[in-house]
Amino acid sequence: MNYCRLIGLGFAFLFTSCGTYRFSKTRKFSKLNNGKEVLTNQYAGYSGTNKNTYYAVNILNLFNLKGECNSFNLSFEDVDKAKISYWQYNDTLTQWKEQTFKGKWKKKYFEIYFNKHQLFVPLFFSNIDIDRIRIGVNKEQELIITHFEERGGNILFLAGGYAEENPYIFKSTAQLNAPLPMQENGKWGFQDARNSIVIPAQFDYVYPFQNGAAIVSHNKKYGLINREGKFLADLIYDKMEYFDRHGLQPVYNIKSGSKYGMMDTLGNLKIKPVYDSLANRWNEKFLIINEGKYGYACRDGIIIPAIYDAPFWFNYSSDQLIFGKKLMMGQAKKNGITYFVDEDGYEYDAKPLKGVVFSTTQYVPVKNTKRKLVAE
Repeated sequence: MNYCRLIGLGFAFLFTSCGTYRFSKTRKFSKLNNGKEVLTNQYAGYSGTNKNTYYAVNILNLFNLKGECNSFNLSFEDVDKAKISYWQYNDTLTQWKEQTFKGKWKKKYFEIYFNKHQLFVPLFFSNIDIDRIRIGVNKEQELIITHFEERGGNILFLAGGYAEENPYIFKSTAQLNAPLPMQENGKWGFQDARNSIVIPAQFDYVYPFQNGAAIVSHNKKYGLINREGKFLADLIYDKMEYFDRHGLQPVYNIKSGSKYGMMDTLGNLKIKPVYDSLANRWNEKFLIINEGKYGYACRDGIIIPAIYDAPFWFNYSSDQLIFGKKLMMGQAKKNGITYFVDEDGYEYDAKPLKGVVFSTTQYVPVKNTKRKLVAE
């Protein structure tokens, strides 16, 4: 066999196997005419969402740092160094921290590698371990940070791995058009763009305003205030996390003791904090768990009560042939019996398919057994 052809096939295999060697794209970035000046600013600590990223992340996660911050300053003091400085919150203590990272300027971004390991023995072995970010601006002059991670390799023709790149948008504090967090005598409040105090410094920590509300913390308890400083939710919760959902009204995941619930941005309690877990956000739904039972909720409340024996997922399937429309359904078990539930909160009996060759029994929903599930 032609050795050149063999080598060519080997490299082609490497380039197409499990994400290995995929090249990232840079079209999200706009050209940087004055890189340092354009990027140097104060930004909200959490990213917004877009069509590519449904969940907000804290800037410290992207820099592989522990904890969270409500805002950060980005600057470039040296040609090849980026610095972020921020107040980090830990219970009732805030600490001012600065971290410097070495990188390189490119035409459209500043690039930082946290890990860059590549080892190749053509046709026989490869190992890739890459973790990097690129910092630039988009056409709206918002800060954009893309996180690229790749893990993979091969031994002969056995290959595996993955590559993932996600863009995150951070607005400058001026772009937020809302009162800004400020610290005075060890306490936190809010000021306007002219540095005039609009909400006195009285909290142990505050988070930026989003959708007209801000999370505040005092004496290890969390609450919610509006722009006038009035409480939308009292300081009674043990944790409060903002869920920014792209295209949907945001909500808060709240914790009381060891239990979780959900609140909207007006302080209305959508789900009482009585669940062991409210997580695994899947599209528009949240998996809820209580005392070993599973169900689903959305931002408006409970859809499927937590009464099923194990986690289950919704899928489009051949059920369209039965119901005459595209409907998302999940197959769940309750007390060992198989049922179907749909995304509107209805339950159906299930019957086994006949003539199934596989050892696992397959089921279909029985249309005329449709019944509404009663929310908890």
